[in-house]
Amino acid sequence: MTAVSGGLTPLLTGEENIVQKCLLLGLGKKEIRALMPQIVEFSELGSFIHQPAKTYSSGMRSKLSFAISANIDPDVMVIDEAISVGDPTFTNKCLKKMDDFRKSGKTIVFVSHSMSQIQDFCDMALWLEGGRIKQVGDAREVTNEYQNFIQMFNSMTPEQQKEHKDNIRQQQMREALYERNKSK
Repeated sequence: MTAVSGGLTPLLTGEENIVQKCLLLGLGKKEIRALMPQIVEFSELGSFIHQPAKTYSSGMRSKLSFAISANIDPDVMVIDEAISVGDPTFTNKCLKKMDDFRKSGKTIVFVSHSMSQIQDFCDMALWLEGGRIKQVGDAREVTNEYQNFIQMFNSMTPEQQKEHKDNIRQQQMREALYERNKSK
């Protein structure tokens, strides 16, 4: 399993980050050398691949992270908003790669606030609120309900919004206390 956003070190160059992340994921040096050209090409970073990652924009870091994760061919990939950063052509390239993964029977956990991407890409969706499952099911149904909630929430007064958020936090605290007392 690989998480797209994990494993980049700011002081290392893009190339060094590729090697480090691939080593952390269990690949050998020979495999990394073989994958390096396609990862660099997919990332679209060009000569920036030789610069430290700390000089990259958030979009460039996302491109590199996704390029590494997508090209090592994992069985499970976790994508947390990674493709929402960057230009639309790269986003489409990522979505196509993800679709290829899905068609090959692999698992993708796609975390996003982009309802259109979720509806276009996902079969199933899980809506979390305050760390709790609010709804799970067909992606269109869940995203439609989420959008209805967002409209309702945005129509609330600031005081009502704060009260809603406070209620969620209080519930989280009660559950954490219950779990802590249960384990004693």
